[in-house]
Amino acid sequence: MFQAKNVQKADFTLNEKVVFTTVTTNEGSGYNSSTGRFTAPVAGLYAFAKQICTHRTKSALTTFMLNDIRVLDSQTTASLDENACASGQVFVQMNKGDQMWVAVKWDVTHILSETVHQSSFAGAFIHP
Repeated sequence: MFQAKNVQKADFTLNEKVVFTTVTTNEGSGYNSSTGRFTAPVAGLYAFAKQICTHRTKSALTTFMLNDIRVLDSQTTASLDENACASGQVFVQMNKGDQMWVAVKWDVTHILSETVHQSSFAGAFIHP
């Protein structure tokens, strides 16, 4: 099980990995805060969740990537007056050594990292 928040920077480009640098939980050390990737320590069913927030007038389109395969997108566009967040959840069967991460799927994506509108990435092993 892991949970990470706070992205390393705000502006991203197409296909760039989103690296969440503040790790609050990392049982089994599967999440790497240098690469932004979770590596499955054992085969089984896993659950993943992400929340991606963006600043006023900015947009974000991100996806879960499983071994370079696009799994599930989420998109948000903030108004002139407010920040906005989008979330996504997915259950996937993984083999030992498979990797999951969050990637950007728009040419220009702005991701917010602050106390109230916090971007995050989390995952948990469900069963073999």
